[in-house]
Parts: sequence; structure tokens; C-alpha cells
Amino acid sequence: MIRLLAALLVLATHLVQAQDVIHVKAGETRELAPADGVLSLQRLVLEDNAVLSLAPGLGQVQIDVARAEIGRNVKIVARGEAGADGQPGASIPGQAPTCSAGKPGTAGTDGQPGDDGGSLILNVGIAELGSLTVDTRGGAGGDGGTGGAGQRGGEIDKCNAPAGGAGGAGGNGGDGGDGGQIRISYRLLSGYSPDRPIRQLIRLRSDGGPGGALGEGGEGGAGVEGQYVNMRTLTGNRKWIGGGDKGPIGAVGELGAKGSPGQALLQRVETGSTASRLEALKPAESGGETGGSKLEQTVRALEARIKTLEEQVEALSRKIRP
Repeated sequence: MIRLLAALLVLATHLVQAQDVIHVKAGETRELAPADGVLSLQRLVLEDNAVLSLAPGLGQVQIDVARAEIGRNVKIVARGEAGADGQPGASIPGQAPTCSAGKPGTAGTDGQPGDDGGSLILNVGIAELGSLTVDTRGGAGGDGGTGGAGQRGGEIDKCNAPAGGAGGAGGNGGDGGDGGQIRISYRLLSGYSPDRPIRQLIRLRSDGGPGGALGEGGEGGAGVEGQYVNMRTLTGNRKWIGGGDKGPIGAVGELGAKGSPGQALLQRVETGSTASRLEALKPAESGGETGGSKLEQTVRALEARIKTLEEQVEALSRKIRP
């Protein structure tokens, strides 16, 4: 059991990245690295128009903040990447051989699906708040590629006029990515009284990404023009043969489906509430810094992770017992 707890402690130490402060200056952007999947901060400072970005593919991120100072028009962004557009189909150049129908254009390829938005769990004590947008929308699906144009029909030579080649089908639009989950639990720290309700100051966006546009079908190839050919008939040595039909336009693709929205929760928790992952730290009387040491906060975060891991290990043990 001691070895197990030691192993869990080492694992939790790697999972929880303890830092003193993250500070993003006005108008700047900071991207959290993949190692920052779980952060425990004494202080988070996001100045006006600052952006805190979650790296693509980071998945779920949890940030526990004892004291947050957030300016105006601040964003925390975990949007999914847009899918790539499909490639257009190849058009068939030139003209088909004599008396041969034109070759059809090739189909456009499908747009790629958008990536899902990342998910964010934020447990925060608010000391100052201008306005904040948390954006975990899914990425847009890529547009379908246009079909290629068909080839021109071949010339007439004692044959019926050949038709032009059909246009290639358009590609399907990619599906939009699903919106990520947002869960924000906040506390108002001593000395801070917002001038408006917090729900008017924090905007949550977790919509699914839009589906990609359908690809249009390619143009049909032209048919050869009608003409007289040298051919003995009852009325003479020439015969009129009508022109060939233009190839049909390719079928259009299908629209990509819109991604599913993620759940978004904004809730206030009181100091000391069991719903909060972090114990609220009271600001010190001098300097505006938070009370409590970094070591104490790290130990509390590790204890919480170890408890969770113990429960997971116990559940796994029950499953594999004969």
C-alpha cells in the first residue's frame, strides 16, 4: 500500500503543474503547452484584450486559481481547428477521339471534419473582472471540392454525334466539430463587488462547428457541332448529322452536419464549499498577494489527485478480481 501511495504521489506530481503566477499582458496571447493539462495557480493575471489559448489537441484542461485579476475583453480559447477543404476534381482537357464520347470529369474530394473544441474546468477566486469570453466551439468542417469538367465529345465521321463527358460529382462538406465542455466554479474574493451580475461579465461559447459547404458538380463537356458528312443518300452525297449532346452536370455533394454543442456551466460556490476544488485564499492586507504558501497549495492539489487516483485504482481492482 505504501508503494502504491508513493507511485500515486509521483504520478500526481507529474499531472499537477504547480506555478505561482500566469501573467498575460494587454493585447498578448499565451498558449498553454500540452504539459499544462492540470494547473494550480496562486494568481492569474489577464490584462485587457489578453488571450489565454489552449493548444490544439490538448483535450481537457483544469485550472485551479486562488486569485484571478481579469481585465476587459479577455478570452480563454480552446476552439477546434477547421477541417481542410476538399480538392477539386480533375477536368478532362481536349477532345475525345473521333466518334467517341467525352470522358467524364473526376469527382471532387470531401471536406475534412472540424476538430472538437477543448474542454475547460476552471475553479477560480475572482478579485477583479472586466469581461471574459470562454470559447470552446468546434471547428468548421471543410468545404467539398468542386467536380471536374467533362471532356468535349469527338468529331463526327459517319457516326452519330458523340456527347460530351459528364461533369464530376461535387465532394461532401465535412462535419463540424463538437463544442467542448465548459465548467466554471467561481468565488468572489473579499473586497471585490462586481457592478453587474457575473453572468453578464462572463460569456460562454461552446457551439458545435458549422458543417462545410457542399461541392458543386462539374460542368458537362460540350458535344460536337452538327455538320454535313460525305455519305451517299437518296437525295445526294451529303447527309446532315445533328450535334452531340452536352454532357450532364455532375451531382452536387452534401452539406456537412453541424457539430453538437458542448455543455456550459457557470456556478458560484461559497468559500469552503465542497463543490470547489480549491480552498479560497484571503488576500493579504499588504501588497495584494494571496495568503498561504505555494507548498500548501501544491500539497492540497496533490492530495485531491491522489484521492481520485486511489478511487480509480480501487475500481479497477474490483473489475479484475475473480
